[in-house]
Amino acid sequence: MALANGSAGYVPPAPIRKFREDNWTLPKIWAGENDVVWDGKESLCDYDITEVYPWGWSRAIVHELQKAGVRRDVMPSDEWIDNIKKLSSREFAAKIQQELKLDVAVCQTWEQVELFVRKHGRSVMKTLWSSSGKGLMMTDANNARAWMENAVARDGAVVCELWMDKELDFALEFYIDKDGTPVYEGLSIFNTAATGRFLGQDCRAESERKQLLLTKVEEEELKTLIDWWRTRLTSSDIRAFGYYGPMGIDMLVDNRGRINPCVEINWRMTMGHVSIWCNKTQKNIDILNFF
Repeated sequence: MALANGSAGYVPPAPIRKFREDNWTLPKIWAGENDVVWDGKESLCDYDITEVYPWGWSRAIVHELQKAGVRRDVMPSDEWIDNIKKLSSREFAAKIQQELKLDVAVCQTWEQVELFVRKHGRSVMKTLWSSSGKGLMMTDANNARAWMENAVARDGAVVCELWMDKELDFALEFYIDKDGTPVYEGLSIFNTAATGRFLGQDCRAESERKQLLLTKVEEEELKTLIDWWRTRLTSSDIRAFGYYGPMGIDMLVDNRGRINPCVEINWRMTMGHVSIWCNKTQKNIDILNFF
């Protein structure tokens, strides 16, 4: 939401502010001994901060950190953050989804949405910037047209995708080095409501998460997916944005055993990375029903 807004002075809605206040200690799972985990309020003027690792970058978080006392030169430029906004758009993700032969279209009018539905069947519309099940609307909902027209007036378009009845949510988690090299970090299993809203994260060992996924998909299919994404993340169109840091690709298996290999691309920290760090550090944390 902060990326979509684009303003340094962006203030999130009260429920999101409350969520942040309640869970600011979460990064202690992966923080180093000499790191500072910021509560969003403490002055940072007395610390010699040389690197910053927020959950995700936006002009708003840079502004907040500057006000708290962090030097501007240890954080990414506004231009870099604007590039990440473009990279994070579902319009860019739709390009990759089309490469994967998924049924998806970028729509600017309701007539384009209707054409997509006539061709593909029950579908879901998504705003260009959102996450955790927010910014979604079924095309057959009573207020679908008004919702779509409002989203287009704000963002310029929506993305329309074929709806798949989810059996299992999973993700592949990567870390992009500063030279653009993607490193596969591990597998994530999580749970969402029928609407797509995030409900909780599976924090068991990687081997157990993989065992669960392999009851739904073939191991060779999973390996092919990991290899495909590892290669795709090195492509010039992605490298051109200059992103480095954690990222993850949400996927699902539907009730017919089909895989959607690109439900959402998250260019930021994810709860999947948290579950991986829980295992690396042997720190136990109950984050089921986290939202």
